[in-house]
Amino acid sequence: VMIYASLLLINAWRTAERITREISLRHEHSHLLTELANEKRKTEELNQALEKKVEARTKSLHEVNQALKAEITEKECAQQELARINTQFGALYDEHPSILLTLNGKGLLINVNKYGARYLGYPHAALLRMKFDELCTQGEKATSLLQQIIHEDTLETRGRLEIVKSSGEVIAVQASFRRVDDDLTETQIIVVCEDVTEIDRLHQQLAYHASRDTLTGLFNRREFEIRIKQLFERTKRHSDTHVVCIIDLDRFKLINDTSGHLAGDKTLKSITSAMTHCMRQTDVLARLGGDEFGIIMEKTSIDDAEIIIERLRDAIQSIEVVWEGTRHQ
Repeated sequence: VMIYASLLLINAWRTAERITREISLRHEHSHLLTELANEKRKTEELNQALEKKVEARTKSLHEVNQALKAEITEKECAQQELARINTQFGALYDEHPSILLTLNGKGLLINVNKYGARYLGYPHAALLRMKFDELCTQGEKATSLLQQIIHEDTLETRGRLEIVKSSGEVIAVQASFRRVDDDLTETQIIVVCEDVTEIDRLHQQLAYHASRDTLTGLFNRREFEIRIKQLFERTKRHSDTHVVCIIDLDRFKLINDTSGHLAGDKTLKSITSAMTHCMRQTDVLARLGGDEFGIIMEKTSIDDAEIIIERLRDAIQSIEVVWEGTRHQ
């Protein structure tokens, strides 16, 4: 019985020790579980905070990316617009109906529009190897205009020049010079040349017809009076002798009345030709109207003038005009 009781006690003690150890382990496990739960909660909180930060950062990066895309798109649009403007400007420059030249400070051509190159008949590359005064018949005048705009305070100047085409044809141009000062590049001069050859020709024609008699081609009364006034002004400064002569044709009205105005016109042309051959190059012969003519003989004495006038009289009297069988003298 004692042995059995001892065994029971030992067994009870072991059972109690095991239970105590299990309770202790459970307590320790419970503490660890609590710490694990706390750590898990903290981890979850950290993950949530991190996710929020990532989400906010992602949103911020998305906004920045959208802004960059918008900026890139805007820049691309600006570059495309700039390219379009440059293309349009280049077309306007190249096809502008004027000769557009760009010179450096030494007068060397550094650019010319395509229209100008075609108009002058030179290859574009050939023009870029030329100096501006080499294009002009008046090289000294062209150089003077360039020096004026380069070395003086003025930014603009104008002048009338003559430019030689590749064919050798000479054209008159109205040249406008403009200096462009740029800190990044050397001084450049822009020259715009307008062909005024036809305008000059028309002006010359107008001036000619304004001063000439339509039928005979001689100076008219207006031009004769202008020459008389100019002669009087010169006489005030110089004491030279000049002669003014007025010629009136006899029996001219009879030709018009008997044979008509066509016969009269033919007679006037014949008389004009005869008088012109008798005059000196310095003399001025004008038709003042109808059958009246005027002569200015500068620096001529009365005696010398009388000799010329008698020669004219003889030439006029020797003329015979036959019109429809009728002889006129």
